[in-house]
Amino acid sequence: MDSQAIPETLEENLDRHVVADAIQKLVDGGKVQRLSLSYPLEPVPLDMGLLLELFGGIARRREKESIQATIALNKLNRLVLTRGFDDTTPLEEIAKNAEARAELEEILREFSASVHSMSGTVKDIQSIMAVLEGETPTEEQERAKGMIRNAEWLATKVATEDFRGINIVYVPDPNTARMVVSRFITRLLWLKKTRSVGRTVLTILDEAQEFIPDRTRKEDFTDQSNTSVEALLRQGRKYRANCWICSQRVAHLNVNALQQLHSYFVSVLPRFYDRMVIADAFSLSYDLLDRTTELDIGEWLFVSYKATKQRNVPAFVKTPNNEEIVAANLLKTANF
Repeated sequence: MDSQAIPETLEENLDRHVVADAIQKLVDGGKVQRLSLSYPLEPVPLDMGLLLELFGGIARRREKESIQATIALNKLNRLVLTRGFDDTTPLEEIAKNAEARAELEEILREFSASVHSMSGTVKDIQSIMAVLEGETPTEEQERAKGMIRNAEWLATKVATEDFRGINIVYVPDPNTARMVVSRFITRLLWLKKTRSVGRTVLTILDEAQEFIPDRTRKEDFTDQSNTSVEALLRQGRKYRANCWICSQRVAHLNVNALQQLHSYFVSVLPRFYDRMVIADAFSLSYDLLDRTTELDIGEWLFVSYKATKQRNVPAFVKTPNNEEIVAANLLKTANF
């Protein structure tokens, strides 16, 4: 709780113990978890690609077991084509299909029976059979061992599994935050392109100038995060991977990324150069942007290419006070 910045205006409306109680419920409910930053971050996935690579490597060596491996490889390729699988299809998914599982197990058994029982490949096949038979540790068992999650794990959860709601990632160090964002987005886009277009995922980046600055370097991960975020803004919409960016330093943002936005809210912009960047990026008049210096708290200049159904027509709007909404909801659920 001490590491989080709570607005003074919110603290004036709430006793500190109300906020602490809400945070305690999150912790007790297992809603707070750690992200691993080590690399590599996860084991090699057990999928059809790994299986095809295993038999393909044996067949290419042209040594013992190569003929049996070639026969098995041809059968695996036919299985992949006829069942509509690909290299990324997890073995767990195949195990759920009774016919496909039986066909794959038959191929593996035939290969194991045709080679020496002490062969190292036979042991590999036995491990694969264990996966198909559901003998590998479950996620709950892995969690009980203290398995630490990572950015790629989170991307997989939100893109392909039933992981709904809001997931907040708090990374205090900017360099580490950029590395996590880059890896999360890279995996998210890959998953959306190869496995799960249907589900909508929204990524929100606060302090966006840290992730898409106009000047980049590899040493502090600004180059990597810039590339990833720009790709998300440019390609994500067609895969239902959306993005919001929030920043008070518009002049320091990557203009190419800004130009990918379809809707934007502009609050008070006291710096002339910031107003110039917005005007140039979105083809707005300088006089209109000058009026943003007169905006009060909660007042915005809103422009959208789609949401208002009036392309590029600016409108001044006033939004609710979120702190009042947060305070009211916390007081409803507080333990007194």
